[in-house]
Amino acid sequence: HKLPKAYAVICAKKKEDKYPYKELTGVGVAFKLAQAIQSKPGAGLESGFEKWFLDLVSIGTIADCAPLLGENRTLVKYGLSILEKTQRPGLLALMRIAGIDLEKLNAHSVGYLLTPRLNAAGRMNHANNAYKLIVAKTEAEAEKYARQLEKANRERQKIQGKIFKEVKDRVKDVKEKGIIFEADASWPAGIVGIVASKLVEEYSRPTLLMEKDKEESTGSARSISGFNIIEAITQCSDILLEYGGHSMAAGFTLENKNLEEFKKRLEDLAKERLKDEDLIPSVRIDVEITPKEINWELYQQIEKFAPFGGGNEEPVFFLKEMKIVDLFGVGFQQKHLKLKLADTENKVWQAIGFNFGEWKDKLKMGDLVDIAFEIEEHEWNGKRELELKLVDLKLH
Repeated sequence: HKLPKAYAVICAKKKEDKYPYKELTGVGVAFKLAQAIQSKPGAGLESGFEKWFLDLVSIGTIADCAPLLGENRTLVKYGLSILEKTQRPGLLALMRIAGIDLEKLNAHSVGYLLTPRLNAAGRMNHANNAYKLIVAKTEAEAEKYARQLEKANRERQKIQGKIFKEVKDRVKDVKEKGIIFEADASWPAGIVGIVASKLVEEYSRPTLLMEKDKEESTGSARSISGFNIIEAITQCSDILLEYGGHSMAAGFTLENKNLEEFKKRLEDLAKERLKDEDLIPSVRIDVEITPKEINWELYQQIEKFAPFGGGNEEPVFFLKEMKIVDLFGVGFQQKHLKLKLADTENKVWQAIGFNFGEWKDKLKMGDLVDIAFEIEEHEWNGKRELELKLVDLKLH
């Protein structure tokens, strides 16, 4: 990559850079710069003051889907404890609207409830509203921008759902395709990346979606582990106007006259590099256990490895032959699935499947199921219990 002509370029990934940790995000680099300035004599700040910036550093690192290992994990771990105590009216207002319980704050609730609302500003109109929320000084100002972001996020979800359905309608013969490649004038470039991620989850295919303007198309690509998407896109650089990204995700712009050529080249690369088994959706399972092994001691051991995220995923367990003794839909439009499952000794376990609502009509009382799940803590009316958070399930 060609470096810009700048007074200084701060980047740990430069070959000559001696900084020991290479995976800092943009917000991590900004924090390091602030830390260096603050440490200089005469900076006017007390020693250690920079720790109060860590709430923003943790949000930015999680939002960037950076690997939560090494220094990133340290910044997020301590950043979450600062976020629990944050005095920023804007973040407090947005977390309240998002339904985040500060006592149970973790990387998951930040990644799935807070950052989508902050990102909605830039996806739907302009990122300034997210900035104004963060720097808001009064509760009234904070409430105003938090409500605007909530509204933008709801609109984003609506458009995202529409695009997802439209793409699914177009790719009914997906088994014949090595990649999913679609463009439309009505698909905003700021949203297609999220939809592409969901399609990759569903179909296990590299996916490229674009907003098609009169002369040019701008899009996002998401991929699977067997196909380095930025490497593939770089091989098409002669017909692209702009591009950038990494092995699993990228963005690009090209002239519409080159769309078919771009598609053909990527399809050829996919045929050459992907095996049939790469295109079968799969679930990562770490270990099969017995119900007797699920206890508070195991849960506490798992929690020592938090915060979880890219590169440090929460462990996924497997149980077989669990009997359904109750099932019902929960949440808006019964989008989620709640199960009560009995093991072979008739001990009953609570299980929740987020976005598993469609399973409600495929299952019945008495069915035996095999489940992949994470172990969560659930509290209701002051009672704490362990809950099985479904990653996948199938009839035994």
